[in-house]
Amino acid sequence: MASGLLLAFLAGLVTILNPCVLPLVPILIGSALGTSRAGPLALGERRKTPAALARYGKPLFGAALVMVGTLVLSGLDKVLEAALLDVLPDSLVRFTTRF
Repeated sequence: MASGLLLAFLAGLVTILNPCVLPLVPILIGSALGTSRAGPLALGERRKTPAALARYGKPLFGAALVMVGTLVLSGLDKVLEAALLDVLPDSLVRFTTRF
């Protein structure tokens, strides 16, 4: 058990030392401890934005999923794809269908 905890601790240290994660460490520590200078301001004001995104984003995302599902089940997705292939420039079609 102790060796597993030591291994988890070392893995966490290695993760923190990753260059992509390193700039986030002060923010995470400040948020966790609640002693960051900008922590209360930055976190308090930005709580409204995710709520607004969720309020408007969920119905829009749901409607988009229903629309795509309807297109696939009715077979109209193939018609839409063919129409878009005719309209799009050849360079874009080659780029998007290359792989």
